[in-house]
Amino acid sequence: MAELRAIETQYKGFRFRSRLEARWAVFFDAMGIKYLYEPEGYRLSDGTCYLPDFYLPMADQYFEVKGVLRPVDELKIEQFVKESRKQVVIGFDDFQFSVCSNYVDTGCCGNGFSRENNENSVLMKCNRCGAYYFAGVSGTWDCTGCGYYDGDQTSQWVSAGETKTENIICEKYEKTKFKKAVEKAKQARFEHGESGYSGR
Repeated sequence: MAELRAIETQYKGFRFRSRLEARWAVFFDAMGIKYLYEPEGYRLSDGTCYLPDFYLPMADQYFEVKGVLRPVDELKIEQFVKESRKQVVIGFDDFQFSVCSNYVDTGCCGNGFSRENNENSVLMKCNRCGAYYFAGVSGTWDCTGCGYYDGDQTSQWVSAGETKTENIICEKYEKTKFKKAVEKAKQARFEHGESGYSGR
């Protein structure tokens, strides 16, 4: 049986490999998050090729869109994170996301890989440079763009949130803007010559 493939989707001059990638691009535009689509591919140390979906230059983070995260994809992302020393954020359906990063264990275990689940990943906005960046609650809360320390997440930054969607972005930073960006991305239409997000 042939494998099902996502339909390519055009938006803002890009030909995205899936509708879900295009919807994440709509979300980034609505939030004012700058992105580059598939700017560079990489050959990992075992010879595997890896092409991240997005690079977020202000946050210095990669963003990978996955409707379903297969074990082979997870292993490739883990290897890329370890070798590049860069964070990769995995964006899923319904605009949930998971932050993947290296960690340094000062004890006996050495360095490793960490992937926060949806409930432990948040979107932050730096007080100093104004960049949005994704963070995991168990990791550092320094801005990934400029390095500025953005506070004590346990007391100041994580919202209680009534729903998962509201809990993703910190209450202190533009929760309403986040919710509207998710709505625009979900409502974007690409059929019959429609161009997705209109910017309104």
